[in-house]
Amino acid sequence: MHNFIIKYLFQGNFSAPVEEKLTLGCKVLDVACGPGTWLLDLATIYDKSNFFGLDIKPVFPKEIKPCNLEFIEADIFDGLPFRDNEFDFTHIESMVNILTTEQWNFTLSELIRVTKPGGYIEITELYLNIDKTSPNFYTIYKGCECIHFLL
Repeated sequence: MHNFIIKYLFQGNFSAPVEEKLTLGCKVLDVACGPGTWLLDLATIYDKSNFFGLDIKPVFPKEIKPCNLEFIEADIFDGLPFRDNEFDFTHIESMVNILTTEQWNFTLSELIRVTKPGGYIEITELYLNIDKTSPNFYTIYKGCECIHFLL
């Protein structure tokens, strides 16, 4: 459901300026991908790009999926099983109220580690109730305030 709401609000699957990269071919990671709805949609549209979904529970499809999409069962808190600077676009959604501040700090560090310089990290949430005392979250919070002001 969350994916469809975000798609409606953004009039697409993402807000980061990555359309050209996706069209030409790039690497995309979705952390805590769940059933992979977001990735299945993108992998079907952008066949020159490679997509990777990671989740601790294997609720994603194992057999029927586009050939440019791979799902990996793994726990982010063991560290993302990828090299540094591997992805052009990393994505996470619907986790802000699930993870603790410490878990978020680790998760953000891992997203930064695996995202290429000049790449994009997109965090999409429908409801933000974040700890403004964490340095990482304070920066995100202030950015959200600016975006809210612009809207």
